[in-house]
Amino acid sequence: MAESLEPLDDLDEVFTLPDNVPEKWKGVYEVLVVRLRREAAMLSMSTINLLLIERIAYNYVVLRTKEAIPAGSQGAFSHATQQKEFNSFWLAMTQEFNRQTRQVDAQFRENTLKAVAKAVRSVLADIPDTDLRSQLTDRLAHEFEEVGL
Repeated sequence: MAESLEPLDDLDEVFTLPDNVPEKWKGVYEVLVVRLRREAAMLSMSTINLLLIERIAYNYVVLRTKEAIPAGSQGAFSHATQQKEFNSFWLAMTQEFNRQTRQVDAQFRENTLKAVAKAVRSVLADIPDTDLRSQLTDRLAHEFEEVGL
């Protein structure tokens, strides 16, 4: 029988940058990680989700650091194609992250709307006056349609 997994926050050790990264970018990295984690709060966070967040933030910092180095200097992109490929690589990671969060957002919205519909039906069912119930149902349907629900 396999041992249970450690809590996911034990991976915080992974969320560090090498010492050669300028302090300015270390702060940006930390902000990116916090914001990405907040944006993914509705996701069931797996190890892969956390590592994806780390890679998105890390590679963004690497990209920006390399862009700041004068062309032709050691550590800079050697040519525009290399920079374009790095950007494409980073964008692929962000697209996966966005896909996951959009999918969860859609599920959350659907579940919320189902819960609201159930609550509305329950309240309306308790109204004995059928004319009033009908008027309220029509009015609610109109209002929900007006706001795009």
